[in-house]
Amino acid sequence: MIGGTALEVWSNYFNVPGARKRSNNDLDFISNDLPQINEFQSWVRENIDSSKVQVDVMHVQSHDFSEYIREVNGVLIMAPEYLLWSKLIRSDRSDKDLKDIKWLLTIEQMSDEDITYAFENLGVTDE
Repeated sequence: MIGGTALEVWSNYFNVPGARKRSNNDLDFISNDLPQINEFQSWVRENIDSSKVQVDVMHVQSHDFSEYIREVNGVLIMAPEYLLWSKLIRSDRSDKDLKDIKWLLTIEQMSDEDITYAFENLGVTDE
């Protein structure tokens, strides 16, 4: 799970109130495998009514996200550090994203060192 669904799971897991309620009509996916993304997007176009469900697919070529995946009760979820990064790099950041960023920063289990390490690995610079 990534995106808002992952945020909601972390909210419950860490018992940290304040995560905004999520819609049940969008799906977020990320991959570094362009052929699989193309195949998936083709399947989505044929099988998903875009007026009812929004599907976001992000292609990131240069990162291996395996170290940012955590397992919680058998479910694979993107780590809070990665989720924070994904919200910060959006060019069309919304008020909802800003609320998510503020909420992510309240997770006490995510230290400054965790965030710094993750951001350095993801290529974030002080600039």
